[in-house]
Amino acid sequence: DILDQGLHSIGFLWEPGSKFVSIYSKERVMILFWTVMLLPLSLQTKLKRLEKFSSLGVLSIIFLVISAVIHSIIHGDVIGSGTNSSSPVEVKSLLWPKSFASMLQAFPIIIFAFSCQVNVCQIYEELKPTTPSITEDTESNVTILKLKQQLMEHITRNGIILCTSLYLLIGVFGF
Repeated sequence: DILDQGLHSIGFLWEPGSKFVSIYSKERVMILFWTVMLLPLSLQTKLKRLEKFSSLGVLSIIFLVISAVIHSIIHGDVIGSGTNSSSPVEVKSLLWPKSFASMLQAFPIIIFAFSCQVNVCQIYEELKPTTPSITEDTESNVTILKLKQQLMEHITRNGIILCTSLYLLIGVFGF
């Protein structure tokens, strides 16, 4: 387990007489992490306040994909060409579920993708396009709406390009 390996790599925690050894359990560490880190983040009302944490999350996913690509190149694990495969794998067979149970395993991923879409309206509402001067007339409001729409299109396009690239890389080189 990665959590256990990570915690065991911190030497001073495991010295004789350390109080950490007696209170350590994976459940306690996870409860502490969720309570201290993620609960305050989930209580935010403005998405703008999550900007730095969202960027950190995206960077960690990029790091994971780069690590998977490097691992696959070093170990030769690119679709069906790895040392573990005795016969070449047909790519078409990797795209479709082999059983009803394997299809159910993908279901939470699909639901998660749809549940993230509810944030789009709030993100659009919080966009602040840069304009030279803002007045209260109707023409200015239309201009602001057009700028917000262009900015949202730019953000959406870049998000789709990033996600597609990461999915392709992890799909070809991943585990």
